[in-house]
Amino acid sequence: MNPFFKATRPASKKEVLSTAIRLMKHYGETTTLEVKLELREQGYLAYQSEIADLMAELCREEGWESDHNGLYRTFSLGPMPEWLVALLILCPN
Repeated sequence: MNPFFKATRPASKKEVLSTAIRLMKHYGETTTLEVKLELREQGYLAYQSEIADLMAELCREEGWESDHNGLYRTFSLGPMPEWLVALLILCPN
């Protein structure tokens, strides 16, 4: 089934934020395309241009890092603090 056809309501800024954070935590980074597709899988109506605008706004507000590789923009939560890196080295599990 095409996820677009099961969409019932537009994705709000709140849904974009929570989806983007979840994807960034899981994969280390995300793109607007990945966020859009995930939102559509969740049943939201999501258009690339709207998601891109919201992601740019959230990037500024939340202090995320972004990078453009020539094809698309990636977003990440930023580098881990040194104390967290040390903790993960000491307690990997």
